Amino acid sequence: MASGLKSGVVGCSLLIPAIFMMIILRFISFAQPWYGIVDAIATLIFVIGILLVSLGAMKLGKYYQNIFPSVAGIIGLIAAIIGLVGAIMELVWLFVPGLFVIYINLYRVAIILDGIFFILFGVAFIILRDKIGLVGLAIGTGVMAIIAGALLCPAILNNIIFLAGMIVLVPTAICAAYLLTKAKGIPREEVKKVKKLVVRTAEAKAKKPMEPEEIEDEVYKYVRKHPGGIDVAECADSLGISEKDVEKVINTLVKKGKLEIG
Repeated sequence: MASGLKSGVVGCSLLIPAIFMMIILRFISFAQPWYGIVDAIATLIFVIGILLVSLGAMKLGKYYQNIFPSVAGIIGLIAAIIGLVGAIMELVWLFVPGLFVIYINLYRVAIILDGIFFILFGVAFIILRDKIGLVGLAIGTGVMAIIAGALLCPAILNNIIFLAGMIVLVPTAICAAYLLTKAKGIPREEVKKVKKLVVRTAEAKAKKPMEPEEIEDEVYKYVRKHPGGIDVAECADSLGISEKDVEKVINTLVKKGKLEIG
């Protein structure tokens, strides 16, 4: 598992204790002198969790060349930055009461962006269900993330909605962490020379007719047997097909997420 996905797993793990702290605080009087400090700490842990999960989402998008986890990750990063400023502001306004309005508005914006992030993150899991491999779990996690996100967006208007969203996030975070451990992408050593090779002009040198599915299967096997990178001409000669067909199949495999260019 790559470092980017590890950050997502760690982020999901941090969300769980932060969520429990936030839920418990909703049943404690705001007037308690230590309330603001504990709430700020819980918010900070939650924000760091969102930040790391966002990085994991962006890595997921890069691995599978899908825009949804990438966009979700960007929104999550923005939410995390705003949330971090809000957490700091929450500590400051305890000593400078006039900053309370700024803190509460930052908090509201961050929560709404968190909701949008989880909705897109959930959609990403559903779309990538076949590539990740655990179809049922990916769909279930995606649905839970969408529900949690949909509850968080209006959470600033109602405390019960906020609690419901946070409760749904707990199993969502657990399942998302497990799915991220299973999302491995394509090993770079198998395709590190493809980018240079596919831009070369290919000359048709077909030697025998093959079905498109058979060509695709043979090219993929050939790439896997050459972890150090392949030469298009050598691959074409070995398989008895044209260089043009090899390049076409490589591009098809990239679109399917079986190979990665770069």
